[in-house]
Amino acid sequence: FESDADTTMVVLCYEPRPLEVEFMERHYKHTQTFIPLEGKPLVGFFAPPNNKDEPDLDKVVAFRFDGSAGFQMHKGTWHEQPFPVVPGTKAICVLRAETIRELKPTNAETGECHGEDISKLNILSRHNIVFTTATPLGKL
Repeated sequence: FESDADTTMVVLCYEPRPLEVEFMERHYKHTQTFIPLEGKPLVGFFAPPNNKDEPDLDKVVAFRFDGSAGFQMHKGTWHEQPFPVVPGTKAICVLRAETIRELKPTNAETGECHGEDISKLNILSRHNIVFTTATPLGKL
């Protein structure tokens, strides 16, 4: 994990939600880590870091993590919160304390957030697209 400031760990409790990515965010000042608990799988959507104001939408990929290990993203990796495959999935998230404070929308209409460490964009409102997988969540 890489950060130059106060770091925090939070336990996230995920319940199934539609496998649709409407938002993508990135963090400038730290790597971010997700560690699934109890061996439950997660699905994550990612786009590589870039020097643009938005992710490269043609480079968005999805990965299924089987729950046996966590994953860490490079600084600037575009992503959405992981999607649980089964109800009651818990994961530890390691991130900068500053990021939690910056997660409040700076644009109430779109829900977007912009701060020193975060850029969270509403891909649906900006481009009228949603990312998903060809395989339904229950079959992943």
